[in-house]
Amino acid sequence: MRTAAIFAVAILFAGIAPAAAHACMPPQGWPKEIELDATEVASALVASATYVELAVVEELHPDFVLAEKAEARMLAAAPPGWTAEETRKWYASFREEMAEGGVRATHRVTARLKGVGSDTFDLNGWSWSAGVAEIDAPRAIKLSDLKYYLDQTDLAEVKGPGDCYTPLFPIVGQTYLVFRDARGELSRAAVPVRFGGRTVTESGPVYIPVSGPDDPWVKLVRKVLANQ
Repeated sequence: MRTAAIFAVAILFAGIAPAAAHACMPPQGWPKEIELDATEVASALVASATYVELAVVEELHPDFVLAEKAEARMLAAAPPGWTAEETRKWYASFREEMAEGGVRATHRVTARLKGVGSDTFDLNGWSWSAGVAEIDAPRAIKLSDLKYYLDQTDLAEVKGPGDCYTPLFPIVGQTYLVFRDARGELSRAAVPVRFGGRTVTESGPVYIPVSGPDDPWVKLVRKVLANQ
């Protein structure tokens, strides 16, 4: 990780889950000591999402999309005291940083759990290191590990300097359970979790690798949908 771009990152590889970004400097024990109720989390995500879909990553493109709307968003969210010129320089540095590992991932919808959208959609994420672009078999996570997937953000939705987040790590051939909003973009819905003896809210696990339609996370989300 280089230091030019201000963001928090960790990867899921060889069974190691990503640590969600939390206020840039995570408090001690975050996210390992987070407690959550998977059914409550699923209910919150389902209620807020326009589209809930199983989608497989078909292709990664090097033309990572960080469009003018992202620059406008970053300019609007500049830290106090920053001039527009300083923010533009940071934005240029961010683009340069993302050009090295940022990818546009094309997803093909394989099953619709809620809503009817397009058959394909793109999300922007961070590529795996060289040589780790595909997988041989679908992967899934334990429901107890959903806590490692909080604060997931499409790279084109980064707000600007100081914004901390967990980027997406799309892998060709992997299926994901994806929650998207009415714009067709990755949901940022908040979910309740417990940490340090109190209940807090964080952006939920909206982009989870699953093994297929019989994955425990998929089954739970389907159950919540059926009970609505």
